[in-house]
Amino acid sequence: MIYLDLNGYEGFKELFGKRETGDGKVVRRNSILLSFMKNAIKKKFPEVKKVHSMLDMYNYILNRVKVGEGSIKIMEYTFFSGTFKTDDCNGVCHDGDTNAIRYINQENGRVFKMRAGKFLRKLILDTEFGRSLDEQSLTYVCETFARDWTAHSTLKSNEYTLVVDDDFKSIYNSDLYAEDFDSCMSDKGRHPFYSKSVTAKAASIRKNGKIYARCVIFTKVYEHGSDKIWRLAERQYSAGYNDVLKQTLVNMLIANDYIDGYKKVGVDCHSARSFVGIDGSDLSHKTFSIDCKLSMSSVLSFQDSFKYYNYNDDIAYNDSSMHYDHDLDISDYNLDEDDNQVFDSYHDRYCDEVQGVLVWNEYCGCYDLETCDVDSMFDFTYSNYEDCYLNDYNYCDHLNEKLRKDRSTYSDIMDDYLPDDRFDELEEEYKRKNWNYDEVTGEYTEEDLVSVNVYVHDLSCYTTTQTTESNRDENFYLFEGEYYDEVDDNGVPFGVKVEEPAEV
Repeated sequence: MIYLDLNGYEGFKELFGKRETGDGKVVRRNSILLSFMKNAIKKKFPEVKKVHSMLDMYNYILNRVKVGEGSIKIMEYTFFSGTFKTDDCNGVCHDGDTNAIRYINQENGRVFKMRAGKFLRKLILDTEFGRSLDEQSLTYVCETFARDWTAHSTLKSNEYTLVVDDDFKSIYNSDLYAEDFDSCMSDKGRHPFYSKSVTAKAASIRKNGKIYARCVIFTKVYEHGSDKIWRLAERQYSAGYNDVLKQTLVNMLIANDYIDGYKKVGVDCHSARSFVGIDGSDLSHKTFSIDCKLSMSSVLSFQDSFKYYNYNDDIAYNDSSMHYDHDLDISDYNLDEDDNQVFDSYHDRYCDEVQGVLVWNEYCGCYDLETCDVDSMFDFTYSNYEDCYLNDYNYCDHLNEKLRKDRSTYSDIMDDYLPDDRFDELEEEYKRKNWNYDEVTGEYTEEDLVSVNVYVHDLSCYTTTQTTESNRDENFYLFEGEYYDEVDDNGVPFGVKVEEPAEV
């Protein structure tokens, strides 16, 4: 009989008890893990009593998949197979396919690729141990492996740029998101919490100026009962809620030595303890804390992990068993729950009244819609044409108006900035008033005009009109000091008689 160390029935309930979902359904926690444990006890898997989490189960299964000859090196795992092997690319595809694994068939020496989850399933089912797994556990491990592999191979492809800095404002600006991040704090002006109240960094992966995933790194995290200081990445948010993008962000932070641990990818906002080390070790049993200096009126941002706040000691914990007097997993502006004041996002502070303003963002070439204290509008000017306040603009002398930079274009013809919605109209009007009209080409020109003769077929005669000298020289024929657009084969204008020279 295998006995599991789950700290009695209370421990079992905490791990496998039932809970109610948001739509009122009652489901069991960690049902896949429970299915695995039942099967493991029945099949008497060795050392299974050390499996206490989904991460433990994942690593337990992968570390037992070893069979045959030859080697497959993928991420931090080494698998053995008599059918497949990997080359120096360690599974990364040359064609940039981040969902597949490149491998060599040992029977014929040819190179192929296969979806990562399907590839792992074949490796597992090639073992006696793998064939004894329940289907739920096998499917979970293959799907998780596929996600981790895609993130790993994406990192190798250098598709995204990692940005770690103090610009919390940008990672909470939804205008920069590639897609919806499903973040309740985006565009709410709560980012000053991270620069003023805690020790942290803003982290994101970006491509073509857009943010694809972001998180906050708490750079000075204390471990209760230890002198160790951790750098922990908080819960990740991504475009389209994509877990692969979250894992890619985590992997890039690990590869560049920014973190020692992170919130496990995919956990919800209520899982305060679900941290893992960069080696995959479970940290959920540890109590962590950060310095957090708040007054009752300080700006708050919803906290996923360090939400149990001791106001007098200026400490926030991820453990509800520690002494605390405030919950920080709230969406109130501050601890006073004072909603009467409004947030001035331009100056990062609260005030009595704000005005919507447009702030030019040089990085993305667009305006950010922000708010500004009505008593501190010194950096902004009102545009009658745009009907808004701007901190930067293009000035149009012709209209005597301030124009949005993203809705105006410089006119070489007028040497002036013009609004895009009237650009063609204003240039055409300027040409009519200041340029000459070329009757032959039907266009306005700055060149002087000269007279030419154009043949009118219906009347069988020439009419005199105006065109530019360059057009005249290129497209007209010179005859006895005058220019004609059409002449006969002898170069003589139609209807003109040329006297033959007298015979001698």
